[in-house]
Parts: sequence; structure tokens; C-alpha cells
Amino acid sequence: MKKLLALVLALVMTLSLCTISNAAFTDAKDVDASYEEAVAVLNGMGVFKGYEDGSFKPEGSITRAEVAAIVYRLYTGDVKDKQTGLYAGYGKFDDMAGAAWAAGYVGFCANAGFVKGYGNGKFGPSDPVTGYQALAMILRAVGYGKNGEFEGADWELHVAQIAQQLKVLKNVKNVSLKAAASRELVAELLFQVAAYVDTVEYTPAFGYVANTVVTAGDETLGEKNFDLDVDYDTADKWGRPSRTWTYNTGDKETVIAAKPAATYTVAVDECDIAKDLDLTKKADIEKAFIDGNEYDADSRDVTSNGYGTINPLAYTSKVGAQGRLTEVYDMDDDGYRIVEINTYLGKVTGVTKARIDKNGHTIDRTVDIDVYEGFGANTVYVVEDYTYEDDTLAKGEWVLVNVCKQGTRDAYVADAKATEPTAGGLKKAFTRTTTTIGTTKYDDANKFFLENFKEDYDEDTWQVIVDDYGNLIGLVQDDTNYLVVEAIAWLKAGTSIFAGEAGANIRLADGTEIENVVITKVDGDKVTYGEDSGDMDSAEVSENYKKNTDYYKHFYAYTVDKDGNYELLTADRGACFGENEEGCTIVNKGTSIRCNGFTIPVNNDTVFMVKNGYSYDVYTGKNEVPSMDDATICVLMSGSYASAVLVTDYENTTNTFVAFFDEFTSYVGSEMLDDDWYYVYNVYKTGETEPTQVYSYWGLLDEEGDDSDGLDSGFYQFTVDNDSIVEKVNLVFPNDHPVPGFTSPYDSDYHWACDEVEEFDGQTLLSDLGGEFRVDDAKYISLYWTYDAQGHVKLDVEKVEAKDVELAKGDVVTVAYTGSIKDSKRDAAYVYIHGGEIHVDGPVWFF
Repeated sequence: MKKLLALVLALVMTLSLCTISNAAFTDAKDVDASYEEAVAVLNGMGVFKGYEDGSFKPEGSITRAEVAAIVYRLYTGDVKDKQTGLYAGYGKFDDMAGAAWAAGYVGFCANAGFVKGYGNGKFGPSDPVTGYQALAMILRAVGYGKNGEFEGADWELHVAQIAQQLKVLKNVKNVSLKAAASRELVAELLFQVAAYVDTVEYTPAFGYVANTVVTAGDETLGEKNFDLDVDYDTADKWGRPSRTWTYNTGDKETVIAAKPAATYTVAVDECDIAKDLDLTKKADIEKAFIDGNEYDADSRDVTSNGYGTINPLAYTSKVGAQGRLTEVYDMDDDGYRIVEINTYLGKVTGVTKARIDKNGHTIDRTVDIDVYEGFGANTVYVVEDYTYEDDTLAKGEWVLVNVCKQGTRDAYVADAKATEPTAGGLKKAFTRTTTTIGTTKYDDANKFFLENFKEDYDEDTWQVIVDDYGNLIGLVQDDTNYLVVEAIAWLKAGTSIFAGEAGANIRLADGTEIENVVITKVDGDKVTYGEDSGDMDSAEVSENYKKNTDYYKHFYAYTVDKDGNYELLTADRGACFGENEEGCTIVNKGTSIRCNGFTIPVNNDTVFMVKNGYSYDVYTGKNEVPSMDDATICVLMSGSYASAVLVTDYENTTNTFVAFFDEFTSYVGSEMLDDDWYYVYNVYKTGETEPTQVYSYWGLLDEEGDDSDGLDSGFYQFTVDNDSIVEKVNLVFPNDHPVPGFTSPYDSDYHWACDEVEEFDGQTLLSDLGGEFRVDDAKYISLYWTYDAQGHVKLDVEKVEAKDVELAKGDVVTVAYTGSIKDSKRDAAYVYIHGGEIHVDGPVWFF
């Protein structure tokens, strides 16, 4: 049988597989496995610290003065070194001038008899400490060496004998204690003594006697000074066994995770597990966990035979799954524990910024993640929504996640990291366990749900998302692998009209134009010369590009061969939003395209390609595309938004927008256009602080600026022609409805409401009538009226940073919000703050 044991930790993703939970050191991976626990616990306690750069330098040397410092901390419990100054004057050595920082530590240890020096008043504070020297200092701290055995010619032998008897050296292998000791070795010696060696007193009659016998006190220095204790039967959130050390200093606890005896990332036969564990007979399964949920050991979710054992003769029973991390732990006499952790695919759908609530509490930044967790009826995938604390993930990112307690009401995303779809191609083939995309055959992850519909054997091109083990976990329709043909013609070779090729100018879905490419195939059929006109059904192309209209006005999937030639792939004559849609309206800065009773959402990443003869003008984002009426479009969707919009026919472009009009300040004069005088007005488009000038022949106000016959202040939808001459004006939020909270039914990009503020915390705005708005992503604009030096009214329109906004109860705002509602709150896009001298005596909105 094929051995399936993975090469363990190199493959795992963001799961917490490190041996120590508080591995703060940047070089923790360099610590010898035998010494990891010692380094971790002593670091957590604050007894043995690292360097300012965050490293521990485990194999680095350590000086005699440094060992005196850590012995001092262990013996006194003073891990913050507050009392060392009291002992700096104990100077028993005359060579401390170059190590003044250590005077207190060495003074204390010398006075207590833990360090002896070289004789002749020398200590050698900067000398590397040997293993024997470090052991002698540490053992003296718990009471040994009082009989003079650590002095004289054989002192090293006696130190080693006592250390062996006390099992201090049980993890020390192939190390010469005569040589300079490494930092990690000293940590190991210190930890074994602190955790397991009782303090003793020496009497001539009885020798060394444990202090628990003499005084009934604490046993070890760790227990005495740090309340050091260990629980050997703990586990992490996934069920991985561990032991937990607790203490009263530092970070209070250190969790030491057990190392798995075997690790897999594929389904594996029981017999292979038994072989990897050197089992010759059945062994019990002590416990089993999948995604943090405990299962009965004999569950068929754990082993496919459901016998609750690991059997060397079970050749057909499987454990684990493709792309599922499976770990087997040796639980000694209790048998073996199986822990399995799945990787799921998710997508970030929203971000909530970090903030401080009204009580001054800091609320961390969170993201909303939709996780694809399974299949429901009719192979529709099941999506669960989670909130996850994170500082880096952005809306729209794909993520690989681990869901703890998956399938229960307590489920939560425990780990998440961003991933990127990669180029794939057409779906070529599939089996029950594999899928071929383009020329690459992938193993299907057991949690491959997104677009894993085996009957979908079509002409769409796909981007590929894989898990950390290289398994296919999701497919995303590849909108970049589409193009539109701008112009195509048959180019004859020499004198023979039939011995030619089809040359074309194309534009990719991202707006990139490529000229003079060769198109060799259409849906697998070789492109040939067409005498009368181009015909895609027969893959014929005319010499006259004007006769090849059958090829135009559609998006097509494509492939490129090794010679750079293109093949067009059709799906009902183009990858459109159904058929090409007609009668659509595109509005500059609009959040959606309206087409005959339905809408197509667009955003700042949507690429608009507007046909201009036999080429296309490209606009990226809803804020850049011009307004168009009665447009015929072809659309590529990416999730819930259009990624690319092909506009092939449209009426004369107009500009339609909502803008704030102020009756006191908008009129700015008159100007001659086309031999006629027009009135000129400054209006402020939604979200903008610089005015846009519009022109009107009849005037929006009369020539003197009197408001008796003109527009009152408010938000209006303006439609202007290409010369910015007003064609029509519609009231969006009127001033003739003296009811705060009124929302106009007019079909603009946003709904509008004006009201007094009841509560505001920077994330939520509660209005006086009870309307509640989510404002964490809103833009704030101040409308502020003053008088200039001549006494004329002056309007200031300024953008205000969200962090600087202070709204109090009774302040009046106008909110432009979308129709979407989440948590019973409307999503605000813009908040206009009203203020100024001329409005102090009445309702601010009803100027």
C-alpha cells in the first residue's frame, strides 16, 4: 500500500500548529525541540528574556553575569528587577567595572552563595558560562552544594552526579557540559530545576532534606515564587491535546501543544496509519474531533468502518479526506486521538472599521465572510455568514478559512487568510475526485463547493482557487478571458484568396486593445474565407470588415495557442447577461444600470466599453462612464456586480445627476452660448464639494435672483445635454413637505431623508423620528452659509473627515442612503450637515 504520511508542518496553513502558544520570539522555530517547553515557559514567566529585536538566539552563548541574572529572578520572583539596586554594593569581586548592569544580580547571588568566582576576587562576568558552571549556580539556588561538593578538583563530577539523580539532564543529549553553554541549554537546566526539583536543606546527620519535610512549605522554586503549576490534560479549540503551565507573573500561562505522531492531508487507509505508528495489533481511538466537534470514536465520520480502533488489517477503511488536515496523537495507555480540520473557501463581503463606542470601549475591526460550507438542494451551495476580527482583509477578497464548531450554532471562523484566484481555462474533464481546467488536472478538495457542478461542461472559462495543499477548492468565472472583436477581415496570402487568414483588432474585457491578431478558429472550426459576408456559424470571414457584423457587439471567451493565435468560443453568441439587453439607462455615478424592469449593479471596478465606430471608448468605474439612454448592452458579471459592460448602441449621451441647489447663492450670472444668453448656476453634485455649472435659457431663478418665481433650495435631479444646458429638473427631496423624515418616491440613485439628530456615535446615526442609519462608510459634507464683506450670502461646501464629525442632539442633517438594510439600519452614502447664520431662527432644511 502506498504510504500517505505527509511531510507534516510544511503544508499547513494558518492553523496554530506551533508547539508553544506564546512563541513571541521571532526565531522560535530555531529552538531545539527538546528545549522548546523550557524556553516558552521561562519566557512567559519573565525569568529568561529575549532581545529587544524580538529574538531569543537559542544557540547563542550566555555569560556568567547573565546566568546570575536569571538565577536571581528565579530565586526572588523579582522578574521586573525592581530590587537589584539594593545589592549592587555587595561587591565581592573587583572585575565588575565592565559589567555594571549586572552588579546587583551578581552581588545578590554572591552574598547568597550561589556564585563563587574564580578566586583572587575575580568573577569573570563577561566570560561564557559552561554547562557545569550554570548547573552549579542553579543547584546552589535550591540548596545543594552546602557540603562543599561543588568545590575542589572533582566539583564538575559532583555537579553532574546530582543533576543526573534529580533528572535535570533528561532532555540533554550529546552536549558537553564542559563547553560554553547555549542560551537554550541554560533555559532547559533552569526550567527542570524550577519545575521539578524540590528545595532542600543540608544537615550533617541526614544530608540533603527536602524543605517540605523540614518546613512543610512549597516544594520547588517555581511553586514557591510563581505558583507554577501544570495541567497535563488540556486541549485547544480543535481538540489537539496539550498541557498548560500557569504562573502568577508575565502572561500567566503557556500552552504546550503535543506533537502529532502522524499527519495527513488526504484520505488514508487505516492500515497505512497503523504502519506509520508501528502498530502490529488494534489500538483504541481515545477521542476524535472534526472541526472542533467531538465525535464518538466508533463514528463512521471518523473511520469508514466505524469500529473505534486503528486496525493494521483494515485495508479498505478510510480516515480523513482530500484537503483535510488529519493528525493522530499518541495518548499513551488511552490509545490514539484523531483530530481533523477542514479548509473552507470564503469571500469577504463587508468591513466594519475599528471604533470607540459611546462608553469609550475600543471595538476591533471586523470583516463579514461568506463561507461555502456544503451543497443544498439541486446542488446549490450552502453559504454561512460569519464575523471575524481582522486588520488586513479587504472587501471582495477570497479567503481560505477554518471554521471551528462547524455545523453548530456556536460555529465561528477561527483562522482566515487571503488567497488569489489564478488563471485556469475551460473545464475539460472531471471524475468523481478530479477536475481538469485548461491543461491542468486538479484533485478536488473535499470542501470544493463553489461552482463544483459536475454537469457544467460548457464553454465558460474559469479562474482556479486551490487550498494550501494544491487541491481545487473553488472556481470563479474568468472575466479577464473574454474579448470583443472591434474589426475582423480576411487577409489573403499572395494571389490566392483562400490561402489567407483572419486578421482582427480586439479589445479584452479589462479594456486593453490588441491590434493585428490572427483568429484561427471559432468553436473549434477552422476560420475560412467567406465570399459574401462573415458568418460565425460556419466560421467564415469576408475581406470587407464591414460585412462581418456577425462577429461584432458581443463578448466571447477565447484561448491563445503557442503561436499567439486566437480561438473564439461562443455561448449563445457571446457571454452576455442573457441576450444583449436593450432599452437600458446608464447614469454617471449611478450604482446600477436599469434595463426594462431589472437592474444590474455596477461599482468603481466595472469596465465600460462604449462602441465608437469600429473601436470602443473605455471608462473604468461608475464615476467615469457618461450617462446614456436607450442603450444596448452585453454584460459580464463577477459575483453580484458587473465586471465589464459592452455598450453597442445608445441614444445621444446626456448627463443626469442629483445636485444640491441653493436659492440664495446658486445664480452666478449669464453667458452667451450659440448666439443666445443663458443664465448660469452653480450646483453641487451628490458627494462633490466643487460646483458644476449648468445653463438655462429661461432661468431657474429670475435675472435678479429673486426666489419668488424660481426654485427653492433642495436636492434636484438635473438632466443636461452635452453643453450642460438644462433639459429637465425633477425635485428629489422637496422643501414643500414640512415633515422631518420625508422620503421622496422619486427614482434617483439614493433615497433622501432630512431629520434632527437624536444619537450619533460615528458608526450609527439615529434620527429624531427613529430612522437609524449605518454611517461607518458614509461621506460627510458640510453646507455652511455666511455673509461676505458686502453682506451677500456665501455658501461653503466642504468635505469633513469622518473622524472630525461631531453631531449633537438637535443638529439637522440630510442623508442620502441606499435601499439596502442590514441590522435594521439603512446604509448611508452621504450625510449633509446643515449650518450657518441665516438659518438660526427656523427649521434648517426649509430654508
